[in-house]
Amino acid sequence: MIKISALEKKQIAEVAKIHKKVLSDGFVSTLSENFLNKFYLALTESPDIFTLVATRNKKILGFVSCTTNVKKLPFFLIRNLWKDIILEMLKNPSVILKFIESIFYPSFNDSAVSCEALSIAVINTERGQGIGKNLILNAKSEFKRRKFAEFQLSVRSTMLNANNFYQKIGLSKIKTAKFLGEEINFWKGKC
Repeated sequence: MIKISALEKKQIAEVAKIHKKVLSDGFVSTLSENFLNKFYLALTESPDIFTLVATRNKKILGFVSCTTNVKKLPFFLIRNLWKDIILEMLKNPSVILKFIESIFYPSFNDSAVSCEALSIAVINTERGQGIGKNLILNAKSEFKRRKFAEFQLSVRSTMLNANNFYQKIGLSKIKTAKFLGEEINFWKGKC
């Protein structure tokens, strides 16, 4: 049986590994696993952010990380991870420009929706079993519990399966924007 629950600190390393493996094409996945561990630890310390994990027999099958204040997110991350961000840039100078560009992520600047599902990932062997849908439904419930009426998420246009999935579960495509040289589709859902 699949259980959806809030991320516990002891699960952070496993979530970081899943993020790195399943979301391997994204910018954050190019950073070190150590950075991802600190990233998810920082997320657990914000009242505006929640991460839900899907487990079976205590094994994490997928997760969704969400914020109720997407415009504050870059400031929160810089304030809490600035040392780690500098270390990542020193270790891998090719990420410097991407860190700077990520401050201009479309949701951070022009979003009318304050809630966003930041990352959703389900391990490859567990896809097609309703885990992603269950994570999104639980995230919607948590947004609603926190008194929000809608949320959004984004995905690269080239990720056809993900885009089809979001349409299938009832989200509406609201716009397409360029980010880090790629087209990103934004989807909105009601809570």
